Amino acid sequence: MVWPDGRREQLPVSQRRSLMADADRAVRRAAFEGGNQAWSSASDVLAAALNHIAGTRLTLNARRGVGHFLDVALHQAGITRKTLDAMLEAVADRSLVARRGLGLKARALGLSGASWYDLEAPFPLPSAGRVPFDRGVELVRGAFSRAYPRLSRHFDDMLERRWIEAAPSDTKRPGAFCTTSELSDETRVFMTYQGSMGDVSTLAHEVGHAFHSEVLRGKRPLARQYPMTLAETASTFAEAVLADGLLADRSLSDSARALLLGKVVSDGAAYLLDVPTRFFFEHAFYEERARGEVPAERLSELMVSAQRAQFGDALARGEEDPLFWASKLHFFIPDVTFYNFPYTFGYLLSRGMYALFLGSGPGFLTRYEAFLAESGTALAHEVARATIGCDLEARTFWADAIETLVSPTDELERLLVQKPS
Repeated sequence: MVWPDGRREQLPVSQRRSLMADADRAVRRAAFEGGNQAWSSASDVLAAALNHIAGTRLTLNARRGVGHFLDVALHQAGITRKTLDAMLEAVADRSLVARRGLGLKARALGLSGASWYDLEAPFPLPSAGRVPFDRGVELVRGAFSRAYPRLSRHFDDMLERRWIEAAPSDTKRPGAFCTTSELSDETRVFMTYQGSMGDVSTLAHEVGHAFHSEVLRGKRPLARQYPMTLAETASTFAEAVLADGLLADRSLSDSARALLLGKVVSDGAAYLLDVPTRFFFEHAFYEERARGEVPAERLSELMVSAQRAQFGDALARGEEDPLFWASKLHFFIPDVTFYNFPYTFGYLLSRGMYALFLGSGPGFLTRYEAFLAESGTALAHEVARATIGCDLEARTFWADAIETLVSPTDELERLLVQKPS
C-alpha cells in the first residue's frame, strides 16, 4: 500500500475492501492499485484454480446428464429458469434507475463518472455522529412497533433473553450473523455494534433473520432449510421497515435524511449493477470454459466487458476492475455454483413484498408470514403464488420492485442539490 503521503506499508489483502470504502478518494485509489498489483502477481495461479473448479463442474454435469451449467445453480437456489430470466430481464430493462443513483454519488464526489474504487465510497455528507446502542435499540423498536408489532415483540423478547451479542471487543471479529439451534429452537444474533447508522441497520437486518427462524419454529428440520434466494427476505424486509420508520420522522435534518437515502440508493447500485455483473461474467466464462481453459488475460477481458455492459456510462471509461474475478471469493466457492445472483433475487423480492405491504396495509403481514413459514417447502415461485399471490415467473413483479427505488433517488437528488447541512 502506497499511502497518499508516499508512505509504504505491507498490509493483509483482507483490509483492502474496507480501505476502498474510505472517505478519502486518494486512499481508495491507493488501496485499489496496490491490491491489484498483488492480485496480478498471483493471477496465473488464481486462473488455474478457477478453471479447475469450473472444469470439474462441467465434467460432472456431463456425466450426470445435467443439460446446462445453470441447472445446478437453479436447483440450489430453489427457482426455475423462467423465474431467473424474468428477474434478469427486469434488471436489464430498469438498470438506468440504479445507474442514476450511482451517477448521483459520482456528481456529489465531483466526478463525471465513478471509478470501481468509488462504488463503496460514502456520500460526502456531514456525519450523523455515533448512535449509542440503547438509542439504536430505541430506533429499531420504534420503527418495528409502529409498522409491525409482532416483529417488535420478538425483538424485545430477544433483548430480554440476552440473545443479541453486540458489544464491541478486541477479541471479536467484525461483521454480523444470525444462527438458530435445531435442537433448542433458540436463535442468537452476533454483531459488533460500533455506533454507525449502518450498525443500526445491521441490528434490524439480523433481527429479521431471527424472526424468520421464529416463524419456522416447530417445522420439521428439512422444511426449515430454505434456499439462499429466500435467505435474505425477512432480513431485508426488516431493514425496509426500519428505513421507512426513520424517514417518516419529519424532524430529521436534511443531512440525516440524505445519509439514510444514500444507503438505500447505494444498495440499489450494489444489487442491480455490481451483483448482476458477477452473474454475466460467470455465464460468459462457463460458456468459454466448456471449449477449453481460459487464461487470466481473457478472464480480465470478460470481467471488463461485463462491467461495461451492466454499469454503462455510470462507470467512467477505463475505470473498471479487470481483476475483480481474482479478488472475489464467491467465484472460488466449490460447493455453491453461481453464488451471487441470489443476493439480487432476495433484495428485489423483499422490496417487492414491502411495496405490497405499504399498498395493502397490516393485513398483508399474515400472508408475508405464511410465505416465510413455507419458504423451505417448495420452489420460490410456488411459495409466492400460494401465499402472497404474486407471479415471480413474470417480469412485472421484479420491475415493480425496482420502481420502488425511484422515489428515494428523486428525494436524494433534491437534497444533494440543496447541499444538506
